[in-house]
Amino acid sequence: LVFDFDGVLVESMAIKGTAFRRLYQALGAAVAEAAVAHHVAHAGLSRRQKIRDFHRVHLGQEPEAHELDGLCQRFSELVEDAVVACDAVPGAEAVLETWHRRLALFVLSGTPGAELARIVARRGLDRYFAEVIGTPPEKPASLRRLLREHRWRPRQILFIGDGATDLEAARETGVRFLGRVRDGEANPFPAGTPALS
Repeated sequence: LVFDFDGVLVESMAIKGTAFRRLYQALGAAVAEAAVAHHVAHAGLSRRQKIRDFHRVHLGQEPEAHELDGLCQRFSELVEDAVVACDAVPGAEAVLETWHRRLALFVLSGTPGAELARIVARRGLDRYFAEVIGTPPEKPASLRRLLREHRWRPRQILFIGDGATDLEAARETGVRFLGRVRDGEANPFPAGTPALS
């Protein structure tokens, strides 16, 4: 079982949306809200890629490496403690407790690897996982590595995610997929995609 983190194990999507708003608030409310919308539409991608793409598409700029580094660092400062403290997705820890002795469990997130490892450990969840995997690389490359290293067939993995990019990573690698849809929010997945709320 491979779990995305934000929105699948912890209710942190709003925290990260607020952080995107704060990154761009100096450019005005319209830009800040566009940044939040971009973040939501690309759930599952690394923040580095989201920020780079937002600059290209919405600001018409190619961010310099040092600017991108600074924005990513600021984002980390805005979110890490809040994600450690936020609510778990209802039932998530019971699922981990039930399955970690039966199957290999993994976290696969767009969060930078070192930050993700700290958050998972600070929440006391690290004992459940064979590996905690952040970015880089992006999710398809990490799924391929798991398949290769463990000599698993794609159908032996179930990837649980909450964004269209999670579904795309599963399709790209042939692994099975289960979507998580937050209560009161629109289902981001195509009709027929297995999903739970």
